[in-house]
Amino acid sequence: MKSRYLFEPTDFRDVIGQRTAKSAMKAALKKDDFPQNYLLLGPPGVGKTTLGKCLERAINCENYNVDSFLSCGTCWSCRSDAGRKVERAPKIMQDGMRIIERQLCNLRGRKNIILIDEVHSWSHPAQDRFLSALDRRSSKSMLILAGTIDINTSQIISTTFTEAFTSRCEVLYLESLSEKSLTKIICRHAKRLCESISIKDARAIARHRFGNAREAMKLYRTHSLLL
Repeated sequence: MKSRYLFEPTDFRDVIGQRTAKSAMKAALKKDDFPQNYLLLGPPGVGKTTLGKCLERAINCENYNVDSFLSCGTCWSCRSDAGRKVERAPKIMQDGMRIIERQLCNLRGRKNIILIDEVHSWSHPAQDRFLSALDRRSSKSMLILAGTIDINTSQIISTTFTEAFTSRCEVLYLESLSEKSLTKIICRHAKRLCESISIKDARAIARHRFGNAREAMKLYRTHSLLL
């Protein structure tokens, strides 16, 4: 059962931090002009899959408000969790690419969007085997890939991913969350759960989690249970 301490935003307005990545996605929504593939890179726990899910929801919502960047919450796509399932990269290579190719052809909603996490685990030969999926030519499908790299440098990215792989994606790098952003996230969660936490305690948790929201919420849960 999902922990009540694990809250995941569904719309861009609820995502704290990551202004650059959010701005790029919002601009694409405004223009209704998207790349065929996104590659979201960054340290652990900074919102890569969360932003991917928000984008999928925004694109497929039948009544999306592009001015406020809010989904309606009532259409079939918003009420369905099927479209926001996150595939794990190691499992994809284990089960074979044909599964992904079938999913890309099985249209659900305005666009058939597949989110794949942990693509940093793929070796260079594995990335080469995935190029055929990145090269498909359908305006009705999109791949959103997420991978973990700790430092945003061209050397780290080129070591982890082949040029052939990254050249087929729009690459967005997500920074570690600031202490201020983590403090906001912790305080928002406490309010949502009708719990209280002082700004001082929230900042102390944020300071010790090094920009990782997932780890910050684990520490907040421990803090809450000890009260």
